[in-house]
Amino acid sequence: NLASVTRQLTLAIPTAFTPNGDGLNDVLEIKGRYLRDYSFVVVDRNGQEVFHGTQRNEAWDGTIRGHAPVLGAYVWRFQQESEDGKPFIATGSVTILK
Repeated sequence: NLASVTRQLTLAIPTAFTPNGDGLNDVLEIKGRYLRDYSFVVVDRNGQEVFHGTQRNEAWDGTIRGHAPVLGAYVWRFQQESEDGKPFIATGSVTILK
């Protein structure tokens, strides 16, 4: 007998963070299981890309092209191919707070 097991990708992305330098929730990090070779993009309300990450050690500190974080809501999109070859896509929003 032969069994095929596909590990289920899990993804956890916060809905808000506070890049104020206090050491708590200062960056937007992706958490999850079986994350590899992915694309994580954050865009502002004008549709301009403000962050693009492909590795787990990459986190967004809220800066936009070297400028201080702008409070407000941003939209993100996560995309990765799952172990069975099917695309896994997730979208959501994150808010930068004081």
